[in-house]
Amino acid sequence: MVELRSGEWARALAHVERAVQDCLGSLAKYEAAFAHVLAEAGRVAPWPTTAHEDDGEWRERIAEAEGQHRSAEALLDEQDRLWAEWQSRYGRWADSLKQPPE
Repeated sequence: MVELRSGEWARALAHVERAVQDCLGSLAKYEAAFAHVLAEAGRVAPWPTTAHEDDGEWRERIAEAEGQHRSAEALLDEQDRLWAEWQSRYGRWADSLKQPPE
């Protein structure tokens, strides 16, 4: 069995732990930001059936949905970045296990 350099192993493990915490934090932000959207899903008004129904209300709702979409995309981009960072750190840690001790 390969002996691990305890300092490197501990640092790598701390980096992996931090990356997991970052991912969980990002997920918590996403859930908090969109909890109201999920709660309102059952209370959505029907689409207007004629062109002269309240057009302004629908424009507001569409603008709000576009804002939520941008916000969701930003949070998902953050999660992707954190996940990629975690994978990289995990890969370096796994590779360090294969290195002979100095």
